[in-house]
Amino acid sequence: MAFNTSDQLIFVSRITNVNGSSFEWYGYSTRVFRDPSAWYNISVSVDTTIAHSNNNDYFTIKVNNEPITFSNFGGVSLVSAASVQNINTNWNRDTLHTIGSYRSSGYFDGYLADVNFVDSGALDPTSFGYADPTTNQWLPKQYIGSYGTNGFHLDFSSGASLGKDANGTNDWTVNG
Repeated sequence: MAFNTSDQLIFVSRITNVNGSSFEWYGYSTRVFRDPSAWYNISVSVDTTIAHSNNNDYFTIKVNNEPITFSNFGGVSLVSAASVQNINTNWNRDTLHTIGSYRSSGYFDGYLADVNFVDSGALDPTSFGYADPTTNQWLPKQYIGSYGTNGFHLDFSSGASLGKDANGTNDWTVNG
């Protein structure tokens, strides 16, 4: 995920079919984000196990607990729900994972904090943040729960290793 020069959120996911063929699923948010100094809670949930009539519904993306819609989708084989149902994405598989880069050529120009991945769980954004009752501003909160086998929490607090998993199980290698 990244923001483009039009202040839209870009979402990219590499999808691998059960037969091993793969393609990219990507889109640009219809909403623009004009305040680069604001803190945003971006939550992504992917569930290909339930049949949907629209391929876009397999991915749920919320910013500060508000659903975000995407347009200008690209990719291959996103013709019918059957092409996406029950496929595996490359996330949470034994393959290179990147956080803060767009494909292999672009890097996120911003600040990342509290990156959480919960293995085998589709949690609501309220697990990681809340709306202040006075200001209605979205604020972070500490996640309390299991991360699962491959889950992790990158809080970027360790000067010695920014990729250290605060959950204690899955450290990352910092590159760039």
